[in-house]
Amino acid sequence: MTLWEGAWMFLRWWGCTLILALAVWPITFQCLKRLPDRGFAFARMFGLIGVGYFFWLGCWLHLWPNLPGAVWLCAALLLAVGMLLAQRGGEKPWAVLREHWREVLFTEGLFLMLFAVWTWVRANNPQGDWAEKPMEIAFINSILRSPYFPPNDPWLSGYAISYYHFGYIMTGMLAKISAMTGNIAFNLAVAASFAMAGVGSWGILRNLLILRARAKKAAEPEPPDGGPDAPWRKAASSGAPRYLLAALLAPFCLLLLGNFEGFVDILYYHGVGWQDGQGLIWKWMDLNWRLDPPTVQKNLVPNAYLWWWQDSRVVNDRTLDGVHREVIDEFPAFTYIMGDLHPHVLAFPFLMAVLAIVLEILLRGSEGWPETGGERWLFILFAAISIGSLIFLNTWDVLVFGMAAVAGWVGWKVSRRELTFGRFSGWKAYLARWATIGFLTLAFYIPFLIGFSSQLGGILPNVFFPTKGIQFFIMFGALLLPITIWVVIELLEKRGGLDWKRALTILGIGLAILVAGSLVVAFVLSLNPAIVQILGSALGGFAPLEAVSLRFIQRITDPLATLWPAFLIFAAMAITLGWIRRRNAQPAEEPGKGPALDNQRLVDSFVWILIFWGALLVLTPEYFYLRDLFGDRMNTVFKFYFQGWAFFSLAAAYAVIRIFQILFDNKERDGRRWSLAGLGALLTAVCFSLGAVFLPMAVWSKTGGWKPYGGPTLDASAYLKQNSPDDAAAIAWINANIHDLGPIAEAVGGSYSEYARIATFTGLSNVIGWPFHEEQWRGPSVEYQIREDDIKELYTTTDWTRGQEILDQYGIRYVFFGPLEASTYKTRGLDKFRAHMNIIYQTDQVTIFERDVP
Repeated sequence: MTLWEGAWMFLRWWGCTLILALAVWPITFQCLKRLPDRGFAFARMFGLIGVGYFFWLGCWLHLWPNLPGAVWLCAALLLAVGMLLAQRGGEKPWAVLREHWREVLFTEGLFLMLFAVWTWVRANNPQGDWAEKPMEIAFINSILRSPYFPPNDPWLSGYAISYYHFGYIMTGMLAKISAMTGNIAFNLAVAASFAMAGVGSWGILRNLLILRARAKKAAEPEPPDGGPDAPWRKAASSGAPRYLLAALLAPFCLLLLGNFEGFVDILYYHGVGWQDGQGLIWKWMDLNWRLDPPTVQKNLVPNAYLWWWQDSRVVNDRTLDGVHREVIDEFPAFTYIMGDLHPHVLAFPFLMAVLAIVLEILLRGSEGWPETGGERWLFILFAAISIGSLIFLNTWDVLVFGMAAVAGWVGWKVSRRELTFGRFSGWKAYLARWATIGFLTLAFYIPFLIGFSSQLGGILPNVFFPTKGIQFFIMFGALLLPITIWVVIELLEKRGGLDWKRALTILGIGLAILVAGSLVVAFVLSLNPAIVQILGSALGGFAPLEAVSLRFIQRITDPLATLWPAFLIFAAMAITLGWIRRRNAQPAEEPGKGPALDNQRLVDSFVWILIFWGALLVLTPEYFYLRDLFGDRMNTVFKFYFQGWAFFSLAAAYAVIRIFQILFDNKERDGRRWSLAGLGALLTAVCFSLGAVFLPMAVWSKTGGWKPYGGPTLDASAYLKQNSPDDAAAIAWINANIHDLGPIAEAVGGSYSEYARIATFTGLSNVIGWPFHEEQWRGPSVEYQIREDDIKELYTTTDWTRGQEILDQYGIRYVFFGPLEASTYKTRGLDKFRAHMNIIYQTDQVTIFERDVP
């Protein structure tokens, strides 16, 4: 692939995403009318959700086939509906873009810059041959090949994909309309996710800063055109260009900042703390892979194999007898360097878009929801489809629905106006509204939910694996230290208006439920022998009561992983509840005037909700986790910490800006707040410097010093041309000449291996791909082993009758025989294929057989 070919693909992908964003822009504009930018920073995400949803639904209902024309039809219909609604409501979405063309160009320029940078990173490390990449590429190629939805499972013929796969449908949709192969779309989708997440975080922070800075203008008398949203239009009309740059702190914290492990790596590989083979501080930190003296040569960038991998394995669970238990604690900088296109990566930018909806809900609630019935239902439908998309994108992220409900409650209680919904009012109206949104959130995605199965098997207590405080600090310190300084400043300023009593009561009850609840649940579950086996592996030979006592002592003596998030939860509740209490003690204002439109408080409330929800997410795995095939809290920590990082990064960016505003405010000089702000600025500089070292070092290592083997390319399958040229040529031939779904027989082997490469890079379904992955997606079943045994017999038997039975049983149309099949099954059964099937492709190393099927 030449540089110009790659650039042309890049531009096609960018152009298609922009067109889809503009197609849904009139609807976005009307639904996010209280945001200063009217949602333009999130238009790309909402465009993909809107067009992707109706494209998927139509393909599922067989209203249209999986073709590019159907995508453009959905985009055109949404554009027409949006323009019709805008015309009826007197809205002018295109005029606003013309009026604020500088902000529009900056937003699009930021996306292009982030997209270009990460596309180049991916081009220098494009291989789709390890970790989860084969699975993800297989999904994309299968979606491209499926004529209708649900798409076929590429690794289990006869079944549809049983995994949250909306992101892969979006990727396939973009690949179709931009005329890309799935192997190229894979790398562009990773880069686009990076760019959209960055722009989304920037948009969140910029909207917050403008809302806060325009608080006084928003409270001024309405302009002549009036209307309930006139103050918000006025806030938007004064664009505060300086916030274009200040808001860049959000994507820095979200995407570029790493945890402290990157700096710890430098110390470790330079031998700091090791003397005569002893490293007491390293034993105390207990970081996996850092317990023995370094053996590699000292270098500015560590040159140990996969050194950067450890930065996503900071938390190191151990049984009581010291056996290591795997825990994943990824953060976005690592995730995007890793380059997997897993659901949490695909969903990440859409989580930012949903946070924009949460902010809109908060702002609407503060006005008592004054919109007309049509506007209300348009927003409810918009919110339900958008929030519900997270179920289909990455089901773990749907927890943000709770955050949205909390935002609606805070906005309502702040307004002190009567909330109505149909014939209901007050609390009944609030519950009815959120029950409706919740119902629609699920109803819109019923076609996915009815065919979805999972390995999850309930909730288990985490009694035996408390997180070490130093490991929690290394993981989140770069974000939580600046947040904590700002929290302390706010607590000192509002100490007279805090609702200490209710906050402490709620926190105490919550912690009691977590601590005592985990012990009670553990006792109840101990009556189940299967659960005893899962929990018993953590005992390390100790008696249950003795093990619980030892871990309880550890929690008492090393409580940071509990106390730090608990403190943040307390602060968020004390300030927010205190504000609501004070507002209730004041006389009511006329709608649209006075403190009811105090944007500063509303903005701070949103940030407190981010802090509250992030702290709750990182605290929960200390006491409970979701049961899965791995039998421990690995995945729960992974998914909860990743979301927690997203919320903390936005809160940290806002907190740092507030700290520096206090520091440079002349009225604050020589006060306690100013001194704390100075300390916060110093700590921020240190934290961000230490956290920022990971990304450039890891990119350098991952790209081989910007010298990729075979040269830069966006093709995830290009490595096959060097490693397995015969397979690569056969795969290219299949993609050019075979247009049905197969199935195809190929060699079967373990996960994270070269097996299943034909189904992966062609989208043809094989009989069984990586068996353990199917078990993760669908739950345990004997069928996976039966299929693996049948494929082995198909290749090894010399009896054509038996071979034909297997072919008929799975409807196999093609049999692939290449170097991997020869090494796995030998050539004993090859003659029967030659005698009874058609050879449609043959080289010295590869033969593809086809049989006549109806």
